Amino acid sequence: MADITDISKLRPDLLEKSDKELERMLTEIQMAQEHRRYEARKAEVASQVQKINAAIEAFNSSVSTLNEAGFLNPSIKDALTTEKGVFSPHLKHKQVDADRVLVPMMADGDDKPKRTRRKRSV
Repeated sequence: MADITDISKLRPDLLEKSDKELERMLTEIQMAQEHRRYEARKAEVASQVQKINAAIEAFNSSVSTLNEAGFLNPSIKDALTTEKGVFSPHLKHKQVDADRVLVPMMADGDDKPKRTRRKRSV
């Protein structure tokens, strides 16, 4: 099949559109491409999210078991206790979803999550 390089033969309707309409169409196409890339990346990250959620569930279960048995370090217990004095590790370590993992990745275009540095309070 021969390539057609003349726009009047390939898509003559585009010649009738205004510049603003063409720019709007370009923007819509770019948005659709970005959305498709995001959805594809989200599907790739799904297995990683399952592993993360399984690890969080195991951590919360293990910490609760250690607390009930009285073998949990007091500093860890204090960190996982609410202001009302209720031991709730599930509130500190919540389940994640693909969107929560991807948003920091997609911001810079990197494949690795952004790491933030904690600031010590003086």
